[in-house]
Amino acid sequence: MKRNWEILTYDRSKPRSDDRMKDLTCIEGIRFIGIQCVIFSHVLLIYIYSYTDNPQFVEKMYDQFGWQAVLNSPLWLQAFFSMSGFLTTYATVITVDKNPITVFKCLMSLINRFIRLTPVAGVALWFTVSCYRMMGSGPQWSWLVTRESHDCSERWWYHILYVHNHLPMGKFCMGHTW
Repeated sequence: MKRNWEILTYDRSKPRSDDRMKDLTCIEGIRFIGIQCVIFSHVLLIYIYSYTDNPQFVEKMYDQFGWQAVLNSPLWLQAFFSMSGFLTTYATVITVDKNPITVFKCLMSLINRFIRLTPVAGVALWFTVSCYRMMGSGPQWSWLVTRESHDCSERWWYHILYVHNHLPMGKFCMGHTW
């Protein structure tokens, strides 16, 4: 807990441990533009996949170049995955000079990530199973939310072990955690 608080209160004006990381500040702009496109496309997809008064307008959106960039949100997500892999590799290459990588360090890194993510994922899973279905109503509420809550209550252990992407199709428990 103390280490997480130190990360939040870290003074960015302090010099970094390696000057080579300063060369990558341009990625901040790419991240900003990418996250704006991801958010916009997700908000837009909510309206497209819900009740639509004018379905012809939605169908014509796919033919226009400007909308294709927004509606193809997997491309933006792939950009984030690519940046994540690049930054992880770059940081690893920089630190390997000082501290060689061992199997123990890799194992401890995985355990650390599991310990950091599991409590939050567990609370989100508990909320989905117990409270989420009572938080609203509407014509599609029982079809979407109650079914998701039921699927989560049956297969909660998939999420705790982080193998929920291997669920059979049709079982949608917390789809935002894919």
